[in-house]
Amino acid sequence: MATSGMTSATGGRSAWSAGFGDGGTEEAGRGGVGRGVGEIEGRVADGSGGWGVWASWGLLWSGRAVATLLAIFWGVFFLEHLSEWYVQRGTAAFPPAWVTVVMVAHFGMIVGLLTLVRWRLVGALVTVGATLAFLYPTLVHAKPAWLVLVNVVPVAMIALGSMRRPR
Repeated sequence: MATSGMTSATGGRSAWSAGFGDGGTEEAGRGGVGRGVGEIEGRVADGSGGWGVWASWGLLWSGRAVATLLAIFWGVFFLEHLSEWYVQRGTAAFPPAWVTVVMVAHFGMIVGLLTLVRWRLVGALVTVGATLAFLYPTLVHAKPAWLVLVNVVPVAMIALGSMRRPR
């Protein structure tokens, strides 16, 4: 997770988060515990958090559930299209190049959504990048292309659940 290099008036390092913390430590490798998932889940478990902690916890786990369900949804389509274009094609010719590009982007969306469940920042970057790469060719060749924008929902939920709250 990103930390600032500024020192506070008390001489300690001030840590900040851009909303996609990974793990639960602000300063990885230094043993410092920040306001990541570990602290949120700990405060939920011991009941010391207010409604903001519960909302963060709910958004994080709801985002993970939505990402998993979307990965399954897109995975079914991926397998069907893989079979259609590459396994059971009627001719010996390969599909057009744009189909291969779309299939790679489609696989990237699935990998990004599954990665989002564990590594929030990397998963968000891969999901959004692959979704945009998938969106352009599908705008040209298939309808409805806007459907893939549903992948932004778990990214937004996890980003909101990961944001730092004032104490």
